[in-house]
Amino acid sequence: MYGTSAPAYLLAADVPTQEALDDVDGDIRRLRPVLRASPRRIATEAGLNS
Repeated sequence: MYGTSAPAYLLAADVPTQEALDDVDGDIRRLRPVLRASPRRIATEAGLNS
């Protein structure tokens, strides 16, 4: 068992679907804002604080 007093953080890895890549014509620069907005939108819909 290991414990620390450091704050907890949520870590996630976003893996885009082929459909998401197709929506931005494979342009990763255009995909990044979409990936950033998705967790915020989901959290808002679930009534969570961001």
